Amino acid sequence: MYKRMQKFKDILILTKFRISLANSITALAGFSLGGHVLDKNFLFVFLGTFFLAGGASAVNEILEKGYDLFVSRTKSRPLPSGRMSEREAWIIAILFFISGSFFLILSSFVSLILGILTFVIYSFVYTPLKKITSFSLFVGAVVGAMPPLIGYFAKSQSISVQPIMLSAFIYMYQIPHTLSLFYIFDEDFRKSDFKTFVYLGKNKLKIFIIATLIIALTFGIILSSTIEKTLFVPSVMLSIITLVRTLKDVRKIFSYLNFFMIAVVISIIIIKIIAL
Repeated sequence: MYKRMQKFKDILILTKFRISLANSITALAGFSLGGHVLDKNFLFVFLGTFFLAGGASAVNEILEKGYDLFVSRTKSRPLPSGRMSEREAWIIAILFFISGSFFLILSSFVSLILGILTFVIYSFVYTPLKKITSFSLFVGAVVGAMPPLIGYFAKSQSISVQPIMLSAFIYMYQIPHTLSLFYIFDEDFRKSDFKTFVYLGKNKLKIFIIATLIIALTFGIILSSTIEKTLFVPSVMLSIITLVRTLKDVRKIFSYLNFFMIAVVISIIIIKIIAL
């Protein structure tokens, strides 16, 4: 029983469950901007995005297992710890890719193409690029910005301003979010072979984080108020709290910015459902 539970946990870790779930939620937000929310494609988009994100995450961990071994934050993952073989990991990655592709093709062909493109960029462009340049951060952010468009095109065949704004917000959110990891795990990243912005030093990195945080929060406020005017005040209040907490302790940005992003995205979905 214990071994089965551990195996299940390892699959969740390998496929980065929380990140995959967050991608699915942003895809649903994009879907809700396309029109009527509650139909079968709502579920297909959620599952398709979740499985493709999980598959890409598994490939990422397979390709980085040798590097993860030397980073305290990642050395206990299934592959570097030896709890899972690379063969098992590839089987899981392939099954997730097939499952995700299957659900997305049930929603729309455009969503499938965008999903596969996102999978390829994350697995085979962003992942190796991390070892070459610190600017890979901006490529990785593109991957996170794709799910809203995957969701939107499952519902609509023409593009509009709102889904673009949502993708832009998710893109900008990821910059300070990732930079905060560099700040918190500064020593680990210095020891690894990954090219990151830790070379800037803590002080300059802090300025970089705050500057990109302000941009991300601004995008969030504009997006929220564009979707629903009543969201302007709460989004401004959340932004101020996030900024103040970050100014006091940059390490707080990780949790507060995540909360802000989820609050904005969930609000969009709820408002669209209520508007039915």
